Amino acid sequence: MQEKYWRLEENLRESQRELAKQHDTHRKQASALAEAERRAAALRSERDNANMLLKTRTEELRAAEVYLTKTDAVSDADVRRMVESLNAEIYQSAALIADTCQDQWRNPNDTPAEYPQAIYDRLVRYAGHGIIQLLRQADGRVDSIQIQIALQCSISSYAHDLVTRWSLDPNENTDVLGRVYNQILRKEPQAVTGRWRMLTRQYTRALTKDVPDMASFLMPQLAQCIADVLFVAGIPWQSWETVSRNHGERLKGLVTMMLDLRNTIGEYAVASHFELIMSLGHEFDPTTMEDGFGEAKHALPDPDTRVLCTTELGLRRWERVSAKGKDGEWTVTVALKSKVVLDSITAELAPEKAETPGRHRGARAMAGSISKTVQGEVQHLVDEDLTKHLQLII
Repeated sequence: MQEKYWRLEENLRESQRELAKQHDTHRKQASALAEAERRAAALRSERDNANMLLKTRTEELRAAEVYLTKTDAVSDADVRRMVESLNAEIYQSAALIADTCQDQWRNPNDTPAEYPQAIYDRLVRYAGHGIIQLLRQADGRVDSIQIQIALQCSISSYAHDLVTRWSLDPNENTDVLGRVYNQILRKEPQAVTGRWRMLTRQYTRALTKDVPDMASFLMPQLAQCIADVLFVAGIPWQSWETVSRNHGERLKGLVTMMLDLRNTIGEYAVASHFELIMSLGHEFDPTTMEDGFGEAKHALPDPDTRVLCTTELGLRRWERVSAKGKDGEWTVTVALKSKVVLDSITAELAPEKAETPGRHRGARAMAGSISKTVQGEVQHLVDEDLTKHLQLII
């Protein structure tokens, strides 16, 4: 009996040792499991951080790739053709409006000694004091060529303002953006400068997204410029509504061309900076201007002669020339000279010279210049269509 008791006691101790061993094994396994879970959590955290860093670096590389782009989606020739087409359409519109107003003169006795300040301020802004003098010098009866010159000047000036302004909202003051851009233009690489301009133009345009038809929205401003010229020229009062009613489709087409040019040089040209050449009251510069009224294209005007107005916009291209992998100095290329009218025309078109044989020589010169522009544009379109046709045949 006692022997049986000892065996049971020995079995009990053996079971207790086995249980203690199992407890120790369980404790080690629990510790190993906890360590494995900690390591798994650390690995998950590292993976999440790596994915986040990869996403950030990918976005940075995409942004950097945009700034490294050196090729524009539009060529210099494309921009030049757009400016030439706009000049031609401005000429045709000004000539048409001037001709339709030929027989609508106001009675000289009804000509006001003083014009409403709003009309005067707008006309001075877009055309300058010289145009007002040109329109008023004939005692209430102005020749159609004078009206045409004033209209070309005002429309060209409006086009320059619309293409170069930072916001399409006329009530938005964006002068600070222009000053910032000039600083960036001088200090930053061309890729940064062009991309900043592109993004700024895109997002300022987005501020007017509530306007469904921007050309129709802006057309009354252009009609107002034309109405001011006609009023000062001695045409019976025509409001911008009257001008819009008579010439609305043509003016809307003009504004559309201006907006297309604005988007092209402001948002699509990144590798270079395009600038429209517009002069008003400055000295004549033969490197950027041509006398659009004179027949002698190669004869330089008198050194004291100043520019009365610009009738055809010019185009200048700015580009940084790379040197040793860095952006170097700016190089300026005049792609298209502006056509200007000199202040000497005021004396040439004076009333006492109304019957002289050379009175309209300048007008014929201007028409010939525009005619060549239109012919060149048509020839380009014909050549382009012929090329496409040949490609289809091949």
